[in-house]
Amino acid sequence: MMSPLRTQASRRALQSCCCRSRPVLSHHATQFLPAQSRSFHHPSYSPADRKDFDRKVQELGKITPVPENAKIAIVGAGLTGLTTAYYLAKDLPPGCKIVIYDGQNRVGGWIRSETHSVDVGGTKSQVLFERGPRAISPGDALHGQQDRLVLYDLLLNHGLVAYPGRSNLARYIYSPQGHLVNLSGLRLDPSVFDEPIYRLMLKGGLWWALKWRFRRPGWFPNDDVSLGEYVERASGSRRLVDDVASAGVHGIWGGDIDKISAMSALGLHFQTANMSYWQANDLGLRVTEQKFAADFLQERPYVKAMYAMKPPALVNFGKFGLESLPIALADSLKSDSRVETRLGNSINSIEYDPAEKKVKITDSNKNTEVYDKVISTTSGQHANQMTGGKLESLQDSHSVDIMTVNLWYPQGTLVPSGLGYLIPKSCPPELNPERALGVFFDSNVAEQQQKQEGGTKVFVLMGGHQYDGMEAPSEAQAIEQAKTLLHRHLGIPVDLPCYAVSKLAKGCLPQHHVGHHRRMARLSNELIDKFENRLALIGGSYSRPGVASALRAGFDMAHTITQYNFNDNGVSRFSHGEVSDPYFPLGEKEYLERNFQSG
Repeated sequence: MMSPLRTQASRRALQSCCCRSRPVLSHHATQFLPAQSRSFHHPSYSPADRKDFDRKVQELGKITPVPENAKIAIVGAGLTGLTTAYYLAKDLPPGCKIVIYDGQNRVGGWIRSETHSVDVGGTKSQVLFERGPRAISPGDALHGQQDRLVLYDLLLNHGLVAYPGRSNLARYIYSPQGHLVNLSGLRLDPSVFDEPIYRLMLKGGLWWALKWRFRRPGWFPNDDVSLGEYVERASGSRRLVDDVASAGVHGIWGGDIDKISAMSALGLHFQTANMSYWQANDLGLRVTEQKFAADFLQERPYVKAMYAMKPPALVNFGKFGLESLPIALADSLKSDSRVETRLGNSINSIEYDPAEKKVKITDSNKNTEVYDKVISTTSGQHANQMTGGKLESLQDSHSVDIMTVNLWYPQGTLVPSGLGYLIPKSCPPELNPERALGVFFDSNVAEQQQKQEGGTKVFVLMGGHQYDGMEAPSEAQAIEQAKTLLHRHLGIPVDLPCYAVSKLAKGCLPQHHVGHHRRMARLSNELIDKFENRLALIGGSYSRPGVASALRAGFDMAHTITQYNFNDNGVSRFSHGEVSDPYFPLGEKEYLERNFQSG
């Protein structure tokens, strides 16, 4: 049983969240949070006219309903843009209109699933290639425990079937010594000390665990630092950073561990690192996350059964591929006369008219239209270009290019049993001249699909931050590089016949470098000052990366501007103290059991 004191604390916290657009924190609630988190309430920003800016802050902070016959533009027809449009169409009052723009002639953004008819040496098959993201991680414990609710809602409403990935697959790292190391095979056995990677993980992990259990102020960074510095300080090992942790950053961000923000990457772990062990263990989900789950499930009780199940590590969409999700969203929007999708039509400029309180956009066809609200789901660099550099905080936005190579061999069992392997930054150039980030054994992931396709399917990722400052190889060169890499690492002959395709995804992975939260807090103020929040920015350049996070960002934007404040700018939570959000003294499992069991 939870003590009465904790029950009252939980109730007061939820009431605080329900009664205000943002929770107000006491000194006691914030004293253990990182210094940077506490400073977000007053991010440094110097407007040209302070008095006018303060007036705008007061005015835009009020609850504002959707204007009558509002016209809303969404820039980007990827998952974030389509999800935003889907939930807007459900909740906007009659008479409103939504227009979706995208420079490509297709929906889905970086998600692309292609079925190829292959014939290699007389062996024929129909093979699905995921050219971008291949699966969804619905149970991210560090960041978005509740993001999966939006995924489940979309699956159920669009009749889509998602399949759990094989959870018992081994995960490897390519050692700087030139061999694969099974991270799932770490056991407390004397032989473990024969492998340098295992020794690093055991020593660094033990030191980290002891510091975490008996932590004192100053043992962990109190302000944002690079993820590399954080891991080094926590584990006492620079080699653990270079040989192990950097591989994980290559797989998630395609980024440099010595530049990625620890606050963005670690989420709750970073925020609780300077609390005592018992204070941190007393925390459950954020108040706003608890409220989100409560409201979502109350309005959509049909999701409860899926939510009550343990979330799988990965889900895929079988033979139809991940692109079936954005296609289903786009198809459902076609039936709504209030929604118009303009593909092959990018946006060149976004300007604000303060007298009319309207946003004017000019598209690639040189057509100009006026909207009550514009929601950009594209990268920070693209938003910076569209706004003509008016948002100074976006000038340092950075995304990396990823070269993807899909290969199919008619022979089976060419790769080890497992999910694949990632390559750390310490891998010497002679072992990785191709600048590969990792190799994924796609034929091992979906068992039923593999039986239908046969052969061995491999996905090679190259580039990321390693392409910064250089010209990427051509797609034909990339295929040859991938074959050479697979020969060197896995012994697959370079001249072994296969079917291969490649694609360069330019700027597909946004990078949250050190100080990201402060930049986003300043960006919120710039949107107030320059656009009076009639321009909103959402997506991976601003919030968490990943497919599930993209869905959640779209839902949050639509829900906020239709139910709370039409003048939300998408990043206001950073200046309101996103990482200072208080927590329930109640974990997710207990909260679920008490409140949301389907009956």
